[in-house]
Amino acid sequence: MRPPSLVPVLVAVGVALAAAACGSDVDAPAPAPTTADPAPATSSTAVGAPGGSVVESVCAGRVESPATVEVAVPPLVEASGLAVSRTNDGVLWAHNDSGDSARVFAFGADGARLGTYRLDGVDAVDWEDLALGPAVDAAGDPVDDRDALYVADIGDNQAVRPVVTLHRVDEPVLAAGAGPVRARLDDVESLEVRYPDGPHDAEALLVDRTEGSFTIIAKDLAGGAVGVYQGPLAGWGDDPAVPRTLERVATFDPGPGFVASVTGADLTPAGDVLAVRTYGGVHLYERPAGASVADALAAEPCDGPVPFEAQGEAVALAPDGSAYYTLPEGERPRLSRWAP
Repeated sequence: MRPPSLVPVLVAVGVALAAAACGSDVDAPAPAPTTADPAPATSSTAVGAPGGSVVESVCAGRVESPATVEVAVPPLVEASGLAVSRTNDGVLWAHNDSGDSARVFAFGADGARLGTYRLDGVDAVDWEDLALGPAVDAAGDPVDDRDALYVADIGDNQAVRPVVTLHRVDEPVLAAGAGPVRARLDDVESLEVRYPDGPHDAEALLVDRTEGSFTIIAKDLAGGAVGVYQGPLAGWGDDPAVPRTLERVATFDPGPGFVASVTGADLTPAGDVLAVRTYGGVHLYERPAGASVADALAAEPCDGPVPFEAQGEAVALAPDGSAYYTLPEGERPRLSRWAP
């Protein structure tokens, strides 16, 4: 959720960063999800290819300015969560911050509106982040050949919510070239969670299909050290009346001051590239095989640029780790793709 007095400060921060960088209701059910092969990489700089991941490119100073498009989704005026589909080629997902209904938007890499989907039986208190991860089978165990949308209702500016909620629903399949879809998503699974050390504001969710877990990174407007909390992707329906207590697995320090507040995060499907968004930039990490998310966050990041934005919170990685995307709040937001 946007603290109302921060916009002038954010504008000033955006100017400084730019200089430093140089350079509605629905009434039709959604189509049933189907198994699909991962979409081909949208960049020639795929993980493992010459040139490596976007982390290597940022560290080498080869990422200075983005390719941008205007997102033609009029209801998307306060973008908070962002994810890039691996099964729907060229499709991204986003949602608004608090104040909107329980819906997600699909749009193309060219900014074209593709769909609006309402999550049935779900309230939106303060949605803050969105991730793609494995769908689950009938036993509630993650499967790798289908994806689901994970929506994090974890915003809590006053740190007073005793429990917060994650929602999971199978990712819709979008037909290539079809007009905008308005549909509803049923069979939504919801999981109430609480932190072991009391309520926290948070805006960052990671889903790790390699370890079958999700991670929430807390937010502090003063910057500095915050908690990193983790839970499993399996067993969400074991006892829905009892909130699950997360495990604090690490402390993450993004730096001092309000511009270092954590506002989003993402992890590639392979789990090898991790991004953490703040108001002031994007921290990028390589995650070696066998390392945990906590291990990766303890390493020294390469800091990627963000565009001049009055309020920017959302970040998403290309599925192959070759690029990252940012999307600001506001009407007619511009999607930025950062790659060498």
